[in-house]
Amino acid sequence: MKLFNLYQTVTIAKGPFKGTQGKVMGYHDGKYNLRFGGKGKAVVFCDFLPHQIKR
Repeated sequence: MKLFNLYQTVTIAKGPFKGTQGKVMGYHDGKYNLRFGGKGKAVVFCDFLPHQIKR
């Protein structure tokens, strides 16, 4: 079951990027691929487990 929808804006709850908002770009192998950054900063794509993300 997927907890988050594609392109939904979420907040990272744990780890070094805690508090960063990102967009869900994909889902594979039980992990969500999030895109964050932009607006003059580097755009980062990173995989997170569902328990590391909150709405």
